[in-house]
Amino acid sequence: PLSKRKNAETNFIEKSELKDAGGAKEQQQKELLKKYLQEVAAKIHAVKRYPRQARRKGWEGTVVIKLSILPTGDVEQALLVNSSKRKVLDEAAFQAIEKAQPFPRFSEKLTLPSITVNIPIQFVLGE
Repeated sequence: PLSKRKNAETNFIEKSELKDAGGAKEQQQKELLKKYLQEVAAKIHAVKRYPRQARRKGWEGTVVIKLSILPTGDVEQALLVNSSKRKVLDEAAFQAIEKAQPFPRFSEKLTLPSITVNIPIQFVLGE
């Protein structure tokens, strides 16, 4: 029984170490993904333009667009998830994504086949 317990402990330790190694890689992927998405958001924000009509009328809103990005930085798909309820703001959000392209290539360490993420694009007066 003692030898069985010892083997069970050894197996548990080995499995834990493997899990930690996988967890470390997963953590690295999460960090790389977070950094990449910050770059994407910054590029979109840099080219976003508040439509004159919306500004004049005091319209504000948030548009959420689902983006699928390939490792090359090309956008595979951009879909409207949540409308701002103002067509002019929705169109401005898509224009910002269009102007921001191409996005950076994935880092060699970011081993995902693609990234699909909901990107909120805010239009707030005084920003």
